[in-house]
Amino acid sequence: MDEAGIMFKIAYLFNIYHDSNTAGHQETIFDYCKTCDTCQKLKPNNTARKNPMVTIKVDNS
Repeated sequence: MDEAGIMFKIAYLFNIYHDSNTAGHQETIFDYCKTCDTCQKLKPNNTARKNPMVTIKVDNS
């Protein structure tokens, strides 16, 4: 999908979110994004990175 197609989808989402009978219901936006192939491919990875566990030496003097 080209940039114009993505911008059209964004405009469509804002139209649904702002102007439709269901305006104000974020679930509509979330449901749409969950089923949108482009949204799924381009969404950021927000999962926290876990550092590997390492041994810490403690001086017992």
